[in-house]
Amino acid sequence: MPGTEAAFDFHAASYDSTFTHSETGKRQRKRVHDYLEKKLDAALYKRVLELNCGTGEDAIWLARRGHEVTATDLSQKMIDLAERKSAEAKTTIRFQKTSFGEIASRFAPGSFDCIFSNFGGLNCIDYAAVKKLADDSAILLRPGGRFIAVIMGKNCSWEKFYFRLKGDRENRLRRKKNGGAEVMIGEEKFTTWYYSPAEIREAFSKQFAFADNIPVGWALPPSYLEPRFKNKKNLLAFLHGIENMCSPFSFAVNRADHFLIDFGRTGAGDARESGNFGIPQ
Repeated sequence: MPGTEAAFDFHAASYDSTFTHSETGKRQRKRVHDYLEKKLDAALYKRVLELNCGTGEDAIWLARRGHEVTATDLSQKMIDLAERKSAEAKTTIRFQKTSFGEIASRFAPGSFDCIFSNFGGLNCIDYAAVKKLADDSAILLRPGGRFIAVIMGKNCSWEKFYFRLKGDRENRLRRKKNGGAEVMIGEEKFTTWYYSPAEIREAFSKQFAFADNIPVGWALPPSYLEPRFKNKKNLLAFLHGIENMCSPFSFAVNRADHFLIDFGRTGAGDARESGNFGIPQ
Protein backbone atom coordinates (compact mmCIF):
# COMPACT_ATOMS: atom_id res chain seq x y z
CA MET A 1 0.00 0.00 0.00
CA PRO A 2 2.60 2.58 -1.04
CA GLY A 3 0.04 5.32 -1.65
CA THR A 4 -1.53 4.86 1.77
CA GLU A 5 1.84 4.80 3.53
CA ALA A 6 3.04 7.97 1.78
CA ALA A 7 -0.27 9.73 2.47
CA PHE A 8 -0.09 9.07 6.20
CA ASP A 9 3.60 9.94 6.33
CA PHE A 10 2.53 13.31 4.89
CA HIS A 11 -0.41 13.60 7.32
CA ALA A 12 1.61 12.73 10.43
CA ALA A 13 2.81 16.27 11.20
CA SER A 14 -0.71 17.75 11.10
CA TYR A 15 -2.75 14.84 12.46
CA ASP A 16 -2.83 15.93 16.10
CA SER A 17 -3.69 19.55 15.30
CA THR A 18 -6.42 18.69 12.77
CA PHE A 19 -7.99 15.76 14.64
CA THR A 20 -6.55 14.66 18.00
CA HIS A 21 -6.72 18.11 19.60
CA SER A 22 -9.79 19.36 17.71
CA GLU A 23 -13.05 19.77 19.64
CA THR A 24 -14.86 17.26 17.43
CA GLY A 25 -11.94 14.81 17.49
CA LYS A 26 -11.59 14.97 21.28
CA ARG A 27 -15.26 14.18 21.79
CA GLN A 28 -15.27 11.29 19.33
CA ARG A 29 -12.17 9.84 21.00
CA LYS A 30 -13.77 10.25 24.42
CA ARG A 31 -16.68 8.11 23.19
CA VAL A 32 -14.18 5.36 22.40
CA HIS A 33 -12.22 5.75 25.63
CA ASP A 34 -15.39 5.70 27.73
CA TYR A 35 -16.30 2.37 26.15
CA LEU A 36 -12.83 0.91 26.69
CA GLU A 37 -12.77 2.17 30.29
CA LYS A 38 -15.98 0.28 30.98
CA LYS A 39 -15.28 -2.95 29.06
CA LEU A 40 -11.51 -3.47 28.82
CA ASP A 41 -10.29 -4.41 32.29
CA ALA A 42 -6.48 -4.42 32.30
CA ALA A 43 -6.48 -7.44 34.59
CA LEU A 44 -8.40 -9.51 32.01
CA TYR A 45 -6.97 -7.92 28.86
CA LYS A 46 -3.40 -7.09 29.79
CA ARG A 47 -1.63 -7.53 26.45
CA VAL A 48 -2.96 -5.19 23.75
CA LEU A 49 -1.90 -5.03 20.12
CA GLU A 50 -2.89 -1.71 18.60
CA LEU A 51 -3.19 -1.49 14.83
CA ASN A 52 -2.83 1.85 12.97
CA CYS A 53 -1.72 3.57 16.20
CA GLY A 54 -1.15 6.94 14.50
CA THR A 55 0.59 9.42 16.78
CA GLY A 56 0.13 7.20 19.84
CA GLU A 57 -2.74 8.92 21.64
CA ASP A 58 -4.64 5.70 22.35
CA ALA A 59 -1.51 3.65 23.08
CA ILE A 60 -0.50 6.14 25.77
CA TRP A 61 -4.03 6.16 27.21
CA LEU A 62 -4.04 2.34 27.39
CA ALA A 63 -0.55 2.15 28.88
CA ARG A 64 -1.52 4.59 31.64
CA ARG A 65 -4.34 2.23 32.59
CA GLY A 66 -2.07 -0.74 33.11
CA HIS A 67 -2.12 -2.44 29.70
CA GLU A 68 1.03 -3.77 28.06
CA VAL A 69 0.78 -2.13 24.64
CA THR A 70 2.40 -3.11 21.36
CA ALA A 71 1.53 -0.31 18.92
CA THR A 72 1.90 -0.68 15.16
CA ASP A 73 1.40 1.54 12.14
CA LEU A 74 2.19 1.47 8.43
CA SER A 75 3.63 5.00 8.57
CA GLN A 76 7.14 5.40 9.99
CA LYS A 77 6.53 9.12 10.57
CA MET A 78 3.46 8.33 12.66
CA ILE A 79 5.54 5.83 14.66
CA ASP A 80 8.31 8.43 15.17
CA LEU A 81 5.83 10.95 16.55
CA ALA A 82 4.18 8.31 18.75
CA GLU A 83 7.54 7.29 20.23
CA ARG A 84 8.33 10.92 21.10
CA LYS A 85 4.93 11.44 22.72
CA SER A 86 5.29 8.21 24.70
CA ALA A 87 8.71 9.27 25.97
CA GLU A 88 7.30 12.66 27.05
CA ALA A 89 4.39 10.89 28.78
CA LYS A 90 6.84 8.48 30.48
CA THR A 91 4.92 5.44 29.27
CA THR A 92 6.46 2.12 28.24
CA ILE A 93 5.10 1.07 24.84
CA ARG A 94 6.58 -1.18 22.19
CA PHE A 95 6.28 0.50 18.77
CA GLN A 96 6.75 -1.30 15.48
CA LYS A 97 6.25 -0.32 11.83
CA THR A 98 3.95 -3.07 10.62
CA SER A 99 1.07 -3.32 8.15
CA PHE A 100 -2.13 -5.27 8.76
CA GLY A 101 -0.99 -7.96 6.36
CA GLU A 102 2.24 -8.57 8.31
CA ILE A 103 0.97 -9.05 11.86
CA ALA A 104 0.62 -12.84 11.68
CA SER A 105 4.28 -13.17 10.73
CA ARG A 106 5.54 -10.59 13.24
CA PHE A 107 3.95 -11.90 16.44
CA ALA A 108 3.54 -15.34 18.01
CA PRO A 109 0.16 -17.10 18.19
CA GLY A 110 -1.79 -16.29 21.33
CA SER A 111 0.42 -13.29 22.13
CA PHE A 112 -2.41 -10.88 22.90
CA ASP A 113 -5.57 -10.52 24.97
CA CYS A 114 -6.98 -7.71 22.83
CA ILE A 115 -6.42 -6.25 19.36
CA PHE A 116 -7.59 -2.66 18.92
CA SER A 117 -7.90 -0.41 15.88
CA ASN A 118 -9.22 3.14 16.18
CA PHE A 119 -10.62 5.67 13.71
CA GLY A 120 -10.79 4.02 10.34
CA GLY A 121 -7.68 1.91 10.02
CA LEU A 122 -9.73 -0.94 8.57
CA ASN A 123 -11.12 1.48 5.97
CA CYS A 124 -7.69 1.49 4.34
CA ILE A 125 -8.06 -2.15 3.25
CA ASP A 126 -10.54 -3.95 1.00
CA TYR A 127 -13.02 -6.57 2.18
CA ALA A 128 -10.79 -9.53 1.33
CA ALA A 129 -8.03 -8.00 3.45
CA VAL A 130 -10.51 -7.39 6.30
CA LYS A 131 -11.39 -11.11 6.26
CA LYS A 132 -7.68 -12.01 6.26
CA LEU A 133 -7.16 -9.65 9.20
CA ALA A 134 -9.94 -11.48 11.06
CA ASP A 135 -8.19 -14.81 10.44
CA ASP A 136 -4.79 -13.44 11.46
CA SER A 137 -6.23 -11.81 14.57
CA ALA A 138 -7.82 -15.09 15.61
CA ILE A 139 -4.34 -16.64 15.55
CA LEU A 140 -2.77 -13.86 17.62
CA LEU A 141 -5.51 -13.71 20.27
CA ARG A 142 -6.00 -16.18 23.09
CA PRO A 143 -9.45 -17.80 23.27
CA GLY A 144 -11.74 -15.29 24.91
CA GLY A 145 -9.61 -12.38 23.67
CA ARG A 146 -11.15 -9.28 22.14
CA PHE A 147 -11.03 -7.54 18.79
CA ILE A 148 -12.31 -3.96 18.98
CA ALA A 149 -12.30 -1.60 16.01
CA VAL A 150 -13.67 1.84 15.18
CA ILE A 151 -14.64 1.94 11.51
CA MET A 152 -16.10 4.53 9.13
CA GLY A 153 -19.61 3.48 8.14
CA LYS A 154 -21.46 3.60 4.84
CA ASN A 155 -24.33 5.81 6.01
CA CYS A 156 -23.14 8.97 7.76
CA SER A 157 -26.18 11.20 8.36
CA TRP A 158 -24.06 14.30 8.93
CA GLU A 159 -22.18 13.76 5.69
CA LYS A 160 -25.30 13.29 3.61
CA PHE A 161 -26.89 16.41 5.12
CA TYR A 162 -23.76 18.57 4.74
CA PHE A 163 -23.01 17.66 1.14
CA ARG A 164 -26.69 17.88 0.18
CA LEU A 165 -26.68 21.48 1.40
CA LYS A 166 -23.59 22.12 -0.70
CA GLY A 167 -25.13 20.46 -3.74
CA ASP A 168 -22.19 18.05 -3.87
CA ARG A 169 -23.76 14.77 -5.01
CA GLU A 170 -20.44 12.98 -5.58
CA ASN A 171 -19.24 13.42 -1.99
CA ARG A 172 -22.74 12.82 -0.61
CA LEU A 173 -22.68 9.35 -2.15
CA ARG A 174 -18.96 8.57 -1.90
CA ARG A 175 -19.35 6.05 0.93
CA LYS A 176 -21.65 3.95 -1.26
CA LYS A 177 -19.19 3.56 -4.14
CA ASN A 178 -18.39 0.05 -5.29
CA GLY A 179 -14.66 -0.56 -5.14
CA GLY A 180 -14.07 2.21 -2.63
CA ALA A 181 -13.57 5.96 -2.96
CA GLU A 182 -10.35 7.71 -3.92
CA VAL A 183 -9.01 10.06 -1.26
CA MET A 184 -6.21 12.61 -1.48
CA ILE A 185 -3.87 13.55 1.38
CA GLY A 186 -1.33 16.04 0.14
CA GLU A 187 -0.29 14.82 -3.29
CA GLU A 188 -0.87 11.16 -2.48
CA LYS A 189 -3.96 9.27 -3.64
CA PHE A 190 -5.27 6.12 -1.99
CA THR A 191 -8.52 4.17 -1.80
CA THR A 192 -10.87 4.18 1.19
CA TRP A 193 -13.46 1.43 1.66
CA TYR A 194 -16.53 2.06 3.80
CA TYR A 195 -18.27 -0.75 5.69
CA SER A 196 -21.56 -1.43 7.41
CA PRO A 197 -21.62 -3.11 10.83
CA ALA A 198 -23.26 -6.13 9.16
CA GLU A 199 -20.35 -6.50 6.72
CA ILE A 200 -17.78 -6.44 9.53
CA ARG A 201 -19.81 -8.94 11.55
CA GLU A 202 -19.84 -11.27 8.56
CA ALA A 203 -16.08 -10.87 8.00
CA PHE A 204 -15.36 -11.86 11.62
CA SER A 205 -18.08 -14.51 11.99
CA LYS A 206 -15.82 -17.52 11.43
CA GLN A 207 -13.80 -17.33 14.66
CA PHE A 208 -15.38 -14.45 16.58
CA ALA A 209 -18.71 -13.79 18.24
CA PHE A 210 -20.26 -10.35 18.16
CA ALA A 211 -20.38 -8.65 21.56
CA ASP A 212 -21.44 -5.02 21.05
CA ASN A 213 -21.39 -1.92 18.86
CA ILE A 214 -21.96 1.80 19.47
CA PRO A 215 -22.06 4.92 17.27
CA VAL A 216 -19.07 7.26 17.24
CA GLY A 217 -20.16 10.40 15.45
CA TRP A 218 -23.91 10.10 14.95
CA ALA A 219 -25.06 13.19 16.85
CA LEU A 220 -21.46 14.40 17.11
CA PRO A 221 -20.25 15.85 13.78
CA PRO A 222 -17.36 14.52 11.66
CA SER A 223 -13.98 16.14 12.23
CA TYR A 224 -13.98 17.89 8.84
CA LEU A 225 -16.79 20.09 10.21
CA GLU A 226 -14.49 21.28 13.01
CA PRO A 227 -14.30 24.89 11.65
CA ARG A 228 -18.08 25.16 12.08
CA PHE A 229 -18.16 23.72 15.61
CA LYS A 230 -14.88 24.53 17.39
CA ASN A 231 -16.34 27.64 19.06
CA LYS A 232 -19.66 25.97 19.91
CA LYS A 233 -18.61 23.90 22.92
CA ASN A 234 -22.05 24.04 24.56
CA LEU A 235 -23.66 22.69 21.39
CA LEU A 236 -21.04 19.94 21.15
CA ALA A 237 -21.66 19.02 24.79
CA PHE A 238 -25.38 18.77 24.05
CA LEU A 239 -24.78 16.62 20.96
CA HIS A 240 -22.37 14.42 22.96
CA GLY A 241 -25.11 13.84 25.53
CA ILE A 242 -27.62 12.94 22.81
CA GLU A 243 -25.17 10.46 21.32
CA ASN A 244 -24.56 8.84 24.70
CA MET A 245 -28.31 8.34 25.13
CA CYS A 246 -28.68 6.84 21.65
CA SER A 247 -25.77 4.40 21.96
CA PRO A 248 -27.96 1.29 22.32
CA PHE A 249 -29.95 1.97 19.16
CA SER A 250 -29.02 0.37 15.84
CA PHE A 251 -30.30 3.33 13.80
CA ALA A 252 -27.58 5.51 15.37
CA VAL A 253 -24.86 2.89 14.85
CA ASN A 254 -25.82 2.48 11.19
CA ARG A 255 -25.85 6.22 10.48
CA ALA A 256 -22.77 7.38 12.37
CA ASP A 257 -19.52 8.75 10.99
CA HIS A 258 -17.79 5.80 12.71
CA PHE A 259 -19.06 2.79 14.62
CA LEU A 260 -17.21 0.88 17.34
CA ILE A 261 -17.61 -2.88 17.02
CA ASP A 262 -16.50 -5.43 19.62
CA PHE A 263 -15.94 -9.18 19.17
CA GLY A 264 -14.95 -12.07 21.43
CA ARG A 265 -12.54 -14.72 20.13
CA THR A 266 -14.23 -18.10 20.26
CA GLY A 267 -12.38 -21.31 21.03
CA ALA A 268 -12.02 -24.25 23.35
CA GLY A 269 -12.79 -23.31 26.91
CA ASP A 270 -14.92 -20.20 26.37
CA ALA A 271 -17.22 -21.36 23.56
CA ARG A 272 -20.14 -19.46 22.10
CA GLU A 273 -22.44 -21.10 24.62
CA SER A 274 -21.01 -18.98 27.43
CA GLY A 275 -22.21 -15.86 25.68
CA ASN A 276 -19.93 -13.26 27.25
CA PHE A 277 -16.28 -14.35 26.68
CA GLY A 278 -15.29 -12.80 30.00
CA ILE A 279 -16.66 -9.46 28.80
CA PRO A 280 -17.89 -7.22 31.62
CA GLN A 281 -21.55 -6.31 31.02
